[in-house]
Amino acid sequence: MIKGIDVSKYQKQINWASVGTHGIDFALIRVGMGDDAKQVDPYFKTNVEQALAHGLHVGGYYFGYATSVEDAQKEADICNELLQPYKGKLLYPIAYDYEYNSVDYFKRVKGREPTNEEIDSFACAFLDRLKAYG
Repeated sequence: MIKGIDVSKYQKQINWASVGTHGIDFALIRVGMGDDAKQVDPYFKTNVEQALAHGLHVGGYYFGYATSVEDAQKEADICNELLQPYKGKLLYPIAYDYEYNSVDYFKRVKGREPTNEEIDSFACAFLDRLKAYG
């Protein structure tokens, strides 16, 4: 069985040297969120570099706040920009995370909850754009 963890600023400083000793094989690390590159996870760079240095496979996730397909594509553009220093080093996938805060934000902007079809369209738009970047 392959075991992994997902991490973000909420875990603060991680003792990456001990992660592998606990049977963890990979880490999905939060890249950032929203439609502004300034919203990079403050621990992203450290987490990626330390996870790689300690022999873990690394992927990532981007926390989405899209309210339209165009928003999701912009998020993918920003995510791609933030991933550039690690191109070819992250061998696990990049995921699009759209959950409770995303839905709450959508409700504040649009006055209603997003439909499942809308959420699917945001995820597909993000992933298709990111895939196009390679």
